[in-house]
Amino acid sequence: MPGNHASEVSIRIASGKLYNSDMSVEQLESAIKALAPEERERFAGWFDEHRHELVRRRKVEEAQQREILDRLHEVEKNPKILEAFEENDLERLIQDVTSKKTPSRPR
Repeated sequence: MPGNHASEVSIRIASGKLYNSDMSVEQLESAIKALAPEERERFAGWFDEHRHELVRRRKVEEAQQREILDRLHEVEKNPKILEAFEENDLERLIQDVTSKKTPSRPR
């Protein structure tokens, strides 16, 4: 079928226009901005719903994963670095975090 190659990705939006993978990011941005407000909102909702399918994992997530693995390996090598954590410790931690997040208002 013409236009249906494995390497070509086509997107048909509500207006019926067909956009393909040969478009640059700038061309896509321009096409999206040219949509009617209702179509732009519809596209934004669709994109949000499918973001996980369209966007690769971010480097931050990869760095976080590496940090977690590094810390786990460190604990495996030296379990004495762990501290006991009990229910009341959790409650105290939550109170500390909440009090620091809520700015005090001048009186």
